[in-house]
Amino acid sequence: MTSFEPGAATSSDTQRYVLLAQRFVALADTLVDDYDVVGMLDTLVEACVELLDVSEVGLLLIDSLRALTLVASSSESTRLLEVLQVQSERGPCVDCVRTGSHVAVPDIAGTSQRWPQFAAAATAAGFRSMHAVPL
Repeated sequence: MTSFEPGAATSSDTQRYVLLAQRFVALADTLVDDYDVVGMLDTLVEACVELLDVSEVGLLLIDSLRALTLVASSSESTRLLEVLQVQSERGPCVDCVRTGSHVAVPDIAGTSQRWPQFAAAATAAGFRSMHAVPL
């Protein structure tokens, strides 16, 4: 557990705070007229992997017509799973967008009835669980 009391931070906490500050500075550097959107989204995905207790990250955006598009991912296997969900219009991320709510999948293998293609592809790629979080 991380403490926010003055003087109670451990070395690990301090390193995490420094890394978090560095990532915020990197994201703030994109707040200029000619920033690279794709580069910023890649930086965001990399920061999520570094700062959160996750091994992979994918980022989908929804446009004004409610169409999903993959804009960044931390790996090729994540990219393929996200594209599969977008193309099939089925999976945890699609459900997350539809409901606007967090979708927790503690056991992907157990979702073969709900999302057969996604469950098979995710399991084959070595994924065991996932979370889809609306931003």
